[in-house]
Amino acid sequence: GRASKELDIAGALEFERQFFQNESAYRDIADRMGVPYLQRSLSLQLTEHILKCLPELKRDLQGRFRDLTKEVAEYRASAMYENSTTSDTKALVGLTHELREDFDTALQGNNLKEADLKTL
Repeated sequence: GRASKELDIAGALEFERQFFQNESAYRDIADRMGVPYLQRSLSLQLTEHILKCLPELKRDLQGRFRDLTKEVAEYRASAMYENSTTSDTKALVGLTHELREDFDTALQGNNLKEADLKTL
């Protein structure tokens, strides 16, 4: 089961740690060898990459949101003159509200799986 796999992993990590500490060729750099170091290093790289990309993503999403807001305003203005039905306008406002919530979710970085960025 899961408990035995965790023990196997823990044992493998301990074996790896001892190997790097006991081998003279690796002893001086043992703290920079093995899975735990790789995990920390990759996690740091991923975090840095995400932080680097977020400002551009935020600008892009804000720009798209401004464009859509302008489009909705233009639609509303034209809909008033074309005697569009109230239900059409309400439907558009509802869709715009949902889109805004998805943008907010994406910009905040929460529930990114729920916010379909391709749709946004």
